[in-house]
Amino acid sequence: GPEHKIAMANAPFMQMVGLKRKLNGLPFKDALPELDAQGLTGMISEVYRSGKMQTGSEVPVTFRARRGVLNQIVIDYVVQPYKDLNGNIREIIFYANDITRLVEKRKRIEELLRQKDEFIGLASHELKTPLTVIESYARLLSRRGFDDRSVAEEAVGAILGESIRMKDMIAQMLQLASGQEQVEAFNFVETDRHALIEMTLRPMRKSYLRAFDLAGDGP
Repeated sequence: GPEHKIAMANAPFMQMVGLKRKLNGLPFKDALPELDAQGLTGMISEVYRSGKMQTGSEVPVTFRARRGVLNQIVIDYVVQPYKDLNGNIREIIFYANDITRLVEKRKRIEELLRQKDEFIGLASHELKTPLTVIESYARLLSRRGFDDRSVAEEAVGAILGESIRMKDMIAQMLQLASGQEQVEAFNFVETDRHALIEMTLRPMRKSYLRAFDLAGDGP
């Protein structure tokens, strides 16, 4: 009827809302006032008035379970009118399925996929520079290295250095992807900044065929 008294609340529904007391015979808004405040009673009234079924997917609802503890779950629901042979609405059937765990699992999968995409983007960006340096020095070695020992030594040294750097980067990325990243203690030492920057610029000049000038003196 229009008071929406609960005729039967089965065991799965009682388990879902976390109640043990009987709800049969109580108006829906009195039996579950927190759900009434979230608009479910109004929705049931609309189905009773219109005779049209309503559904909801992944709807978060909060209710007060035993000992007054607030609990939030995510449900799929169907509110369907039950009619007699004359087409008069006799009852409203409210069916709800707790899908909280399924939603949580889906969100975890989505987060893992997001992290995978982020990891691939990071790896592509970070590996581009050493690969470019290796390719440039390999081309230099191919053009001039066999005729000029100093060029060959410089190219081989750069290729070896960038290969080691790339190996370390890949190891760090794989460690990060496996979720086993460890924070290592920093070991600070004095560094000749001028020499360090010059060492960085040297392969860049070869790789990009551009002039990079470093002003000032070290350290």
